[in-house]
Amino acid sequence: MEPMATGPLATHVHAAHRALLPDLHELGDADRWTRTAPASVVRSRLTAALDFLVDELIPHTAVDEETIYPAVARLVGPPGDTDALCRYHVEVTRLASALRTIRDGLGESVTAAEREHIAALLRGLHAIVALHIAKEEKIYLPMLDRGLTADQGARLACLMDDVARRRRALVAA
Repeated sequence: MEPMATGPLATHVHAAHRALLPDLHELGDADRWTRTAPASVVRSRLTAALDFLVDELIPHTAVDEETIYPAVARLVGPPGDTDALCRYHVEVTRLASALRTIRDGLGESVTAAEREHIAALLRGLHAIVALHIAKEEKIYLPMLDRGLTADQGARLACLMDDVARRRRALVAA
């Protein structure tokens, strides 16, 4: 088994992933509440999930695409080698949009079909994001640890923070 990456960049990304885990686990816990919760709770939990996706997860993926993936691409070779990573991001955005549509269309009560659709979307999001994080942690971070100097990794971590701040400022404006 590949040892966990421990350089400055890996430490930075591990912390970012750990910060996402509580909300990610909530997505995976959808079956517990979607089947029986009152409509108001379903709507509230969907809103919380969407807030997490839109305010935290999707911006995190945008930072990855702007910073980490170009560094990975330089190490692995031909253009397109990181396309699979970006495909996860496209799917997360698509599923978030589907959740928003369902939430916005909920009436006073929630049908069994709506409940199952919500649970399926949330389970899918959980699985996609968990697999994506595992792929970054187990494959790409060790690769970056081996391919970048500690100084390069630290600079890339700082760039990630700068990009995240810039994106938050654009959203706030």
